[in-house]
Amino acid sequence: LERLARSCDQLLHRIDAPGLPALFVPQSSLAVAMRILLLQTRAPPSRDGCDVLIRCGGALPGRSTGWGLRHPPKGGKRWAHAFVLCAGCPGVRLPDALSAATHSGAAAPELPGACVLRPVHSPGGGGAYHSFELDLSDVHADVVDAWLRFLYVQDDLSQTWPCDCADSEDAVAAEGFWIELLRLAQRLGGDKLFLYS
Repeated sequence: LERLARSCDQLLHRIDAPGLPALFVPQSSLAVAMRILLLQTRAPPSRDGCDVLIRCGGALPGRSTGWGLRHPPKGGKRWAHAFVLCAGCPGVRLPDALSAATHSGAAAPELPGACVLRPVHSPGGGGAYHSFELDLSDVHADVVDAWLRFLYVQDDLSQTWPCDCADSEDAVAAEGFWIELLRLAQRLGGDKLFLYS
């Protein structure tokens, strides 16, 4: 029924505005595109890939090897796309948006702990492809990885980071993980992740 409604909308759009591109992208195409973008976050940046370096903390302490990621992130670095971060989290802002609101006299709505994508200028213009940096160094890398996974593809995070753990050490790590994820969602304004957490 939904597909029929979309087809009718598309037909009406073609009649009203011939020659314009389609109004919608099928959900399956969107899901595939977001998965591809998520895969780009795991690779080093390239000209056609990620443009934000996210600085994050170390791996979550106090967990066994059977809980969470099999290969926890190392190096304190993650990569992302600025347009995904800004569209999905109102607490992530571009510096231009803040200064434009200040110059126009309009007060930008302040969120507690709002994060600004800081522009990065590479010396000599060669080598590095990222153009922004986001400092989340006070957040564990596992939590940043879970946030990115949810932001891009809305995965069920409880499959990788389960709440119910047989081992008491893992149960403590799970509680710390979910509390930190909840705080990160509050900080970045991710309402869907906040409700999920």
